[in-house]
Amino acid sequence: MNKAYFMSFVLAAALSAMADEVVPVETYDTLFTGVSGGQLVSNDGGLWTTNGAAIATTNVTAVSFETADSTPIGLNVTAEPADTNTIVKVELQVTLADVGKFADISESAQTAFCVCTNSFNAWNGSRWVALNEVPAGIDESQPTNLTVEISYQDMKAESPARKARFTVGDTILVTRDGSSPWVNLGASAIATNNLAGFAINGEGIIAQADAKVMLGVAEYAGVKYGTISNAVEVAKGAGGTPTVEVLRETDEDVTEYAETVNIAAADDVPVKVNPDGGSVVAKDKEEGGPAVDGANGVYTATLNGSVATHVSAKNLQITLPYPNKEVKPNSVDIEGTKATFEVRTASSVLRDASVDEGKNLTANVERLHEYLAAYAADAYEDKDVTSETISTALATTQTGGTKNGLPLYQSYALGIAPTDSVKPVTVANDTDPDAITLSIPALNSSTPSGDYTTIKYVMTKPNSQTVQFNKGTNIAVPLSTGSYQVKIVME
Repeated sequence: MNKAYFMSFVLAAALSAMADEVVPVETYDTLFTGVSGGQLVSNDGGLWTTNGAAIATTNVTAVSFETADSTPIGLNVTAEPADTNTIVKVELQVTLADVGKFADISESAQTAFCVCTNSFNAWNGSRWVALNEVPAGIDESQPTNLTVEISYQDMKAESPARKARFTVGDTILVTRDGSSPWVNLGASAIATNNLAGFAINGEGIIAQADAKVMLGVAEYAGVKYGTISNAVEVAKGAGGTPTVEVLRETDEDVTEYAETVNIAAADDVPVKVNPDGGSVVAKDKEEGGPAVDGANGVYTATLNGSVATHVSAKNLQITLPYPNKEVKPNSVDIEGTKATFEVRTASSVLRDASVDEGKNLTANVERLHEYLAAYAADAYEDKDVTSETISTALATTQTGGTKNGLPLYQSYALGIAPTDSVKPVTVANDTDPDAITLSIPALNSSTPSGDYTTIKYVMTKPNSQTVQFNKGTNIAVPLSTGSYQVKIVME
């Protein structure tokens, strides 16, 4: 496999972790960690080969090395990268010393780096390319940060392109003529689509040797990019209305991009659209009713033509400006440039609501949504709904008319409507000669919410003894005189 050599004959290349420089929202996945705790680390990501080099721990964080007979030590990548044909970023922290003369690098090396004749230099696969002059303070006395980025982005078979960029400290190096920070690489790099390993020759100290691979989020003209915005910037220069394909889910809002390019995505890749710049435009909740802004109801957003054409209802993500609200699942419909969707109280609000001294009703939150919409609409649909107002609504005793006199949450937990009576009544055909047989019809066929493990009837006799019956069974009241009390108990 082809390798990238980051070489310095008195020490190899270097870089510590530095902030992603091009676009902060790019996402990278670890490829390997080569140095940890002052030791060379071989693990699932990479395997070191020292080739007889002298290796020692200089302190708790760094490793000293001296290669034998100009044979480099190397790390072979063994991990499958999370993505290919993107950018691999190798972050090193090593001492940099002037090598005195250029090494005869194998043409199988994708790239290499060294300090020679007071210049930073990069190997392009066939020759050394001069970069910036070495500034004061960069020498072999202490480790220096070096980042090597190798781009495998261009996948076009007819003209594949690979290139490398080098950053020392906070300075992005450029070619000596100042034309570009990227060094075009030769055939050895073109032959592969990801880093196979790297090597170091000479002697010095290495404190960090990590690599990570950029995840392709968007693609344009066969090239993957780490953000949609990066792909859009390139696509806009093509003229017309080019298409940018979204490859992975991302937090980027495509609304602003879709004015100039088509945004396409597979059905299983959600695309985030923030309608109307952060506000939703409400339709009338009912025919002739008042417009709703923030309360539960059906809303509409106008999409630009690109989004409407290339984004399906399945992968359209709508950002609401109300943290206590959410878009109801499977409620989105796109017709032309209009997207309609239903807004409801957020599930997180319902999960945080509590009753019965702190109990949360979370066994079936979708069922709780439906119940509150049916029996506590005023509180549930309110623009300013909170967990506390939902808790209050659930704890409110249902009285008046045909209401059963229970707190709303108890009716919900029992699986009945607040108008269903829970008073025991005699069964139609009572054949027990020793008792009056009662039942609670509404509970005989109900399905509890699942929030309580046990639901039972407790009958208290005149002498304060209690008898328990399972929910749904008949209650046998003795024929002896006295007052009997039956309660429903949920545990």
